[in-house]
Amino acid sequence: MLGFIKKVIDKIDQTQLEKNTIDIYDIAQHFGINNQMVYKAFYELEWILKHQNNIIPTPVGEENGAHVVKTDNDRFVTWDRSILTNDAFVNKIRKIKNEETSSQIVQNKPVEDPIKTQQSDQAPQTTPTDNKTLTLKDIAAIKQIDVNLINNALYRLGWVEKSNTWTIATEEGKANGAIERYNPQTKTKFVIWEKSILDNQKLFDEIKSHNNSKPTAEKLIQKGQEYEEYIAKVFQARGYKVIENGKISGKKDGGIDLIVKNDREIIFIQCKNWNENGKYKITHTHIKEFRTNATDYYEKTPLFKSYDMKALFVLSGNFIDISAIKHIEEIQQKGKKIDYEIIKIDKNR
Repeated sequence: MLGFIKKVIDKIDQTQLEKNTIDIYDIAQHFGINNQMVYKAFYELEWILKHQNNIIPTPVGEENGAHVVKTDNDRFVTWDRSILTNDAFVNKIRKIKNEETSSQIVQNKPVEDPIKTQQSDQAPQTTPTDNKTLTLKDIAAIKQIDVNLINNALYRLGWVEKSNTWTIATEEGKANGAIERYNPQTKTKFVIWEKSILDNQKLFDEIKSHNNSKPTAEKLIQKGQEYEEYIAKVFQARGYKVIENGKISGKKDGGIDLIVKNDREIIFIQCKNWNENGKYKITHTHIKEFRTNATDYYEKTPLFKSYDMKALFVLSGNFIDISAIKHIEEIQQKGKKIDYEIIKIDKNR
């Protein structure tokens, strides 16, 4: 009971902390600069440092108002509002801003007036406007690059990551212009980007290095077959006898790639080796269609009637939609055996 009370108190304290502090984007908006400049100031002051994949405050940073906020799926650094009038920080921002201004003059670019220290402790405006931020589709349209190439590059760089079914920004991503937002209507998180992302050489070098031509149909088929063979070995190792139905029946397999069985159970398996960060997802339609095909196959094969039947989706990554998961749960509640399992390829296997 005491442990539960402590968790409730900690949760209240954490919520209160989030309300009384501001994040990197708030600070950037207050001074009229981008996220990178704020991070640069904190790094040069040695108030934050990078530890593994996280950005954490140093003891000096904590003395100047830094706090670590932890949620169920994330952790990030926020700051007391006093950071907006912290002399050391404001002077550092002013210096970085002046350096940026000088650089713009050299390149004959229009410059903005140097920042003015704002003495008000009122909360800064944090709502992004269309002319200051970009979605992935915006970036893709401007750069004339496939949106999936950009998305995949962001994941490889570790600037975004999966949290449940959402894509969220990492601290490294925020340092490169990522801004997390929440849609109260759909109750989902999403990431938008500062315009400076258009000039981020690291991102576009990453895209270029992986911008190979689209795989041919032959290569896609080969990729799928290799995964089926891998899953066949996995279930053999689990003690099942395996029938590689996809190889035997070809296009007429009804989506049943493998049939595996032991003494009491027969499992109809559909394998999907898709890009985890791509646009394709397993939906409730896939589940419904596959279960229908598996049930028909089971009913039409008398030899299978002595076994308990199960339908199973085996996926190479987490690309299953919420609608599919809910449909599976609904079927399971009716006493039917259907499920999904994520099995990533272990190259050392």
